[in-house]
Amino acid sequence: QAKLHFVDHDTLAHRSWDMPVGGYGITVDSQGYVWTCAGNASRFDPASETWQVVAAGEYGGCMEDGAGTLYKATPGGVLAFDTATMTIKRTYALPQHAHGISVDFDGYIWAVSQGSEAYRLDPSDGSFQTVGGLVGAYTYSDMTGFALSSLHVP
Repeated sequence: QAKLHFVDHDTLAHRSWDMPVGGYGITVDSQGYVWTCAGNASRFDPASETWQVVAAGEYGGCMEDGAGTLYKATPGGVLAFDTATMTIKRTYALPQHAHGISVDFDGYIWAVSQGSEAYRLDPSDGSFQTVGGLVGAYTYSDMTGFALSSLHVP
């Protein structure tokens, strides 16, 4: 059984919760919800200690933009979820599966393949730029550091 663990960095007190489905990538959104992303996007509410799950493509990372949209890797693109309603707002097409997702300080979504490309996606219009020449590119978590600036835990 997969578990979500919380460790208080000051006291080292810890708690664990069973996860309804396995997770891969993990992020915390601006409202303090914990998300794990795999073939689903699963949201944990620390206040009620409950999970909500929505089907969301295949394994890959996810990250919130600090303004209520969670971006998640999916076959052939990126899904944008409304974090309040857990509904898909938009799907963005990319040339190949991107495994890692990150949001940068300028609001661009970075999607990293497991090969030699990364894509910088503009969520306002769906356009993207390709960064090539990478060797064994791989990430599923925040690679830009943006999550540290947008984190708010109630």
